[in-house]
Amino acid sequence: MGRDTRVTYEQIGADWLDGRKLAAFLNERSLPGVRAYPTRFQPTAYHFAHQTIDGVRFVITDRNALHSVRLGLEIIYALQRLYSGRVNDSSSPVSAFTFWRTFELIEVCVAPALINLTLSNGPPSSRA
Repeated sequence: MGRDTRVTYEQIGADWLDGRKLAAFLNERSLPGVRAYPTRFQPTAYHFAHQTIDGVRFVITDRNALHSVRLGLEIIYALQRLYSGRVNDSSSPVSAFTFWRTFELIEVCVAPALINLTLSNGPPSSRA
């Protein structure tokens, strides 16, 4: 999420990503409270340190309408749809259940809004 850039958590990118294509895909989803814009930037650390890479910058348009979990799911969904096989970071801070269950649902083309609802119920063992 734009780590080690001037706008940490406001943008994402990778050397294999097409910023225009990803921004267009996300904007077509009509996500409430946020717009995506293609960008190019140069991270200062990690995998793409000192490389100019394509990415997407997020601008919050309505803080009250924005649902950050849904945005995260939509980003994962978009990356999986546009760049299948490129996104598989198991080092995510999300629990193993949530991470792998999310990818299972995305791989079978379940809509992010439904995934959000499914995950909000928690793992099967936590349900009463």
